[in-house]
Amino acid sequence: MKKLIAISLAVFLTAAAAMAPSMGVHADEVDMQADAAALAATQSAETAAQAAAEAIDLRTLIGQSPSVTAASFGTFTAFPNMIEGSYYTNGAIEFWGTEEAGIRSVQFLSATTANIAGVTFGMNYDAAKTLLQSSGWSAKRSGGRRAAFWDPQGNLLSVAYDTDGNIFWVNYLKIY
Repeated sequence: MKKLIAISLAVFLTAAAAMAPSMGVHADEVDMQADAAALAATQSAETAAQAAAEAIDLRTLIGQSPSVTAASFGTFTAFPNMIEGSYYTNGAIEFWGTEEAGIRSVQFLSATTANIAGVTFGMNYDAAKTLLQSSGWSAKRSGGRRAAFWDPQGNLLSVAYDTDGNIFWVNYLKIY
């Protein structure tokens, strides 16, 4: 009987010892999964913040600090060695300005949810022209699938569109 108890105890302790490392690995896996979930949540929040920031009329950036604005978007790359001012881009949206005067120019050149005066990437040029003119913009020049409009304050909006009339580039320049 003592021998049976000793053997049973030995089997139990051997099994427990064998399980101990796997229990530690399991705890590590749980920690790694928690870390991955926290990272995913942070990245998701950053992506949501950037998407919300990009779903605006980019003219609202005019006058803001370029560096502060870039930081609020989260994924903008700076090109600070411009002759005058700083240029930032995330591949779709670009803006330029000085810290003293703020952002002076904004543009988009690929798909984004941002707009400038209601004009969006991929929008039909004729629809954009109608929208702008109904909002008080004046067409100043057109040709070569490019057009320029002036708002009542004299600021410049330039657009470029493809052979199908779809807008692929819009730039807004605040005239001081």
